[in-house]
Amino acid sequence: AINTLPKNYPNYEQLLKKSQNLEYLSDRYKIINTQDTLQFIAKLSVTDRENKIAQQFEPRVQPIDIKDKKNIQKEASNTTLNSNRVNVFYFNSLTAISRGYSDFKKRWGNRIWGNNWRQSVKSSSQITQQSQANAIINGDVNIPANAKEDIATQIKAYTALLPLTNDELNKSDQQIISAYLEIGGFYQQVLEDQSETAKVYEILLTRFPQNNYLETIYYSLYLAYRGIDQNKSDVYKNLILTKYPSSSYAKTILDPSYTTKQNALDLTINKLYNEIFSFYEKKEYANVITSVNDANQRFPGNSLQIQYDYLKAIAIGRTENLDSLLTAFHEITTQFPNDSLITPLIKDHLTYINVNLKQFKSRKIALLDFDETEPKFVAQKPTVIVRTIPTVQQAPTQPVVSVPNKPSTPPGVTPITDGLFTTDEFTTYYFVVNVASVEVSVSSSRFGIGQFNRGNYAGNNLKHQLVDLPEDQVIYVGNFDNLNEVYAYAEEIKLQLPKIMKVPATIYKSFIISKENFDKIKDRSTLNRYLKFFKTNYE
Repeated sequence: AINTLPKNYPNYEQLLKKSQNLEYLSDRYKIINTQDTLQFIAKLSVTDRENKIAQQFEPRVQPIDIKDKKNIQKEASNTTLNSNRVNVFYFNSLTAISRGYSDFKKRWGNRIWGNNWRQSVKSSSQITQQSQANAIINGDVNIPANAKEDIATQIKAYTALLPLTNDELNKSDQQIISAYLEIGGFYQQVLEDQSETAKVYEILLTRFPQNNYLETIYYSLYLAYRGIDQNKSDVYKNLILTKYPSSSYAKTILDPSYTTKQNALDLTINKLYNEIFSFYEKKEYANVITSVNDANQRFPGNSLQIQYDYLKAIAIGRTENLDSLLTAFHEITTQFPNDSLITPLIKDHLTYINVNLKQFKSRKIALLDFDETEPKFVAQKPTVIVRTIPTVQQAPTQPVVSVPNKPSTPPGVTPITDGLFTTDEFTTYYFVVNVASVEVSVSSSRFGIGQFNRGNYAGNNLKHQLVDLPEDQVIYVGNFDNLNEVYAYAEEIKLQLPKIMKVPATIYKSFIISKENFDKIKDRSTLNRYLKFFKTNYE
């Protein structure tokens, strides 16, 4: 209904918000339903599987009982004779029906009945679908050849989505888990409906009792049941305290002010890192080493310790011999073996050093001819990362951010434009981080993006550059050849952005964009326009 209501309709904004909320929830339930169906079909035998998929794409013919003209006239006659007894019900009056038909034609013209009949201008794909539907309804079973080819293509694409291996099944399960988490979080944080929150998370626990988000789910249920069922709330509180005593959730339960204190600490640690990085940029390597040692003493085990230690290691490499550098690297990889930001980068450095060991050992200073703003070891070992993301339709607007796992615009789908930006497929795409301030330094954040690229995408020739707008600073990473590649990259780096970005989380956003659209962004106005366009057509 919201698509046809005028914007001056009473309570329009509230209705629009409700529409967006329902759309957000239904999109995630669609994910759950889709993955459940794919898993069900994948478990069938090959023959049953093929038959089931074929049924999914068979045109469904609805039987239409069309009576002959005499029967219609007879019924009309009977209706007229009995009109006094049945009062003036609209469809019992041929005069009223005739008048209504005339009024309809005056307003709408000769509109053909079908989906979105109010829409006067339709895309070619909509027209094709409507023509096929009309052919089926009218009894024309000779489906056009291009329609058959389209169905065959859809069946092939659908079959490719089936989770037939354990790895694919795990990924399918993860999509279901993520959807439930987002639904539960939306009920709890946006709609503030604790009863529905509890229902959703309980379903998730029933279906996936051993998933990787148990501490988050337990904490959410602990909060949801407070004031509803205190006994259940205590059960989940005790689960967190016994199973995850060192988690931020346990610390928050024991000290409600923990989150506030932690946020303040994170701001301090980020600020200190930026100060140390400024020493690094100015080649004051002795100050870097001393400052990192002081920071580790003041804030042992802080969230950025491995990044502090990496700056110190590079500073050592710029002032001492190879053995000292290798010792510093070894200490980092031993203390943080599972880190996914710095440890892969160090391992890549070590690979290059081992290949050129004789050259490095001959130097008094380990790192020479080195660009301080781009600390890398040239000729790094290429790492090829291949990911496959299935092609699906573009998603509608959603009120909050969802996990990116989206493809290029499917063939046959008409590109969307808002008059400036477009979803046309291009050959160059960027991943972008926009910092909505020119008052903060983004040098260390850009440095962190470079660390991620060299550690995880070495050999892919990714560049990260900074563009200054009148009110914003924009860091963009490229070049990616298509949407699949940039979305796969975004999926990886967004997990690390809280560690990479040394600015408050409230002032930066990330998104993907084609080069053609990026070149149209000139100021905050056009930037915000694209963010709205991105949210509507890509998230």
